[in-house]
Amino acid sequence: MLLSVEETIKNESEAAPEGGLPSLGETGGFGSVSKEMEEMSRAGVYFGYSKSRRHPKMTPFIFGIRNNVEIFDIVKVKEQLEKTTDFIKALGKEDKTILFVGTKPPVKEIIRRTADALRMPYVAERWLGGTLTNLKVLKKRTEHFLDLQQKKNSPDFDKLSKRERFAIIKSLAKMEKNFKGLELLSGLPQALVVVDTKEESTAIREAKRMSIPVAGILNSDCDPSVIDYPVPANDGSVSSVNYLMDKLAEAYKIGNEERVMSPPRLDEFSESRPGNE
Repeated sequence: MLLSVEETIKNESEAAPEGGLPSLGETGGFGSVSKEMEEMSRAGVYFGYSKSRRHPKMTPFIFGIRNNVEIFDIVKVKEQLEKTTDFIKALGKEDKTILFVGTKPPVKEIIRRTADALRMPYVAERWLGGTLTNLKVLKKRTEHFLDLQQKKNSPDFDKLSKRERFAIIKSLAKMEKNFKGLELLSGLPQALVVVDTKEESTAIREAKRMSIPVAGILNSDCDPSVIDYPVPANDGSVSSVNYLMDKLAEAYKIGNEERVMSPPRLDEFSESRPGNE
């Protein structure tokens, strides 16, 4: 007997282990989408925070509460993920630049890995004020950073005095924390992908000022209306963020491979953005 979405979530969330929900296959599944739902379940995508931390605008995406932990609506999460992957795929078809942003310790490496796989710029340590709104200054700093890297990797580096070598190494260490990942940002990106919109609020404000669309993974304590493509999900779990970022990266790659075809216009997606309703 197949269970309804509500019955499945109820049964699974009550028995949920710390790492994620039990296999959906064990409870009857969801027909043709059971495999995807099971993968999301294993990744722990559906876990929010406690009810006391919920942002009011996140309420439509919440299904219920189990053991004082809110559970996202399984169907709505899937819908939002599909809208977001469609948008990312369109960016890939047009070979557009995405700036990936995620500075929380659990997700830094995921941001780096995803951006590197797509040869995209990223911010994984600290968002510098003016990254988007004062790009001219940023480019000068990244050029200096690249120049120092070239000097350090040059065969002539060992010919410098000990004091000169130390100064270059010290400057590089400081600049790497601020500028590593931004070397590929030659101009304004066509989109941002962020993990935890509450944590990356400064980046989102700058993107809005520059009319750059933002997609993001955000937990129940965040306001989904501040970005264009929200994916309500567990943004603090490595397995959850890994799963979702892999889906976004896969969508971009698919779109990129289809560039030979006539690409869709990105403005087709603007009508469905939550912020434009």
